Amino acid sequence: MNEQKEKLLGHVQLPVDWIEVPRERITSIFEPEILQELIESIKERGILVPISVLYVNGHYYLIDGLHRLQAAKQLGIQKIPALVKEGDEYDLMIENLIANRMRGRSNPAEEAKLIRKMKDEWGWSYNQIAKKLGMSAYTVKQYYDISKLPDEVLSHVAYGRLSVGKAWLLLQLPDPRDQIRAAEDIVKYGYTESQVRELVKYYLEAYQEVGAPSPPAIIRPQKESQLFCEICNTPFKDTATYHWVCDDCWNLINQLIDAYAMLEAEKEQQEDDTKEESAEES
Repeated sequence: MNEQKEKLLGHVQLPVDWIEVPRERITSIFEPEILQELIESIKERGILVPISVLYVNGHYYLIDGLHRLQAAKQLGIQKIPALVKEGDEYDLMIENLIANRMRGRSNPAEEAKLIRKMKDEWGWSYNQIAKKLGMSAYTVKQYYDISKLPDEVLSHVAYGRLSVGKAWLLLQLPDPRDQIRAAEDIVKYGYTESQVRELVKYYLEAYQEVGAPSPPAIIRPQKESQLFCEICNTPFKDTATYHWVCDDCWNLINQLIDAYAMLEAEKEQQEDDTKEESAEES
């Protein structure tokens, strides 16, 4: 698997044993029974939709079609229809994320971890990530933030039991144990986003009344009564007040933030273009 392979681009019949599955990738949630149904379908009709593959430095890496590839291997199929493009390691992860989102079977928890990698390891800004992924900068920031939640909470997000927006609200709770407890209640009782805000408020008020629980293994906020802005997650330096907002107005606020983020991204791009033009002229 380490030797370089002949470059085949476009729509091709690609040897199954040439295709490598990246160690870091986003895989949609897929039940075993559905995989068995796919196997039976391929037995009868073959593979109708090509898998998507990226050719990087002499290797073929899977972008989309893991379950078709698994089915082909189980059935002993030697070659599989594939659409092959050439790119680099950055393209590999980005194409994988975009492909999953386009199919509507994305895994938000894994997407959040990838966005965190782009920000922390690749050094990309929220606007750069948003432009590459076709998402708003506000949404990218939300995904980045929830990547810090405990795995137990992210599991609910991965399986669609907990929305990204509701998970993000749990970041106001300083104790990961309370984040897990709150997430379990939200899933069990089917809380709306407004009810989640009420639940978070309940926890924060409990901290003020009885003091914080035994310190968890994380850096705690400066004050036990620390509150955070629901829009940008900035901690308040002084005592904050609660403002009740209906779902329609809350959605409008988020839309305005998205629009502002897009304008900022366009402004940033225009500044970059101006710098490039100046450099070329000089």
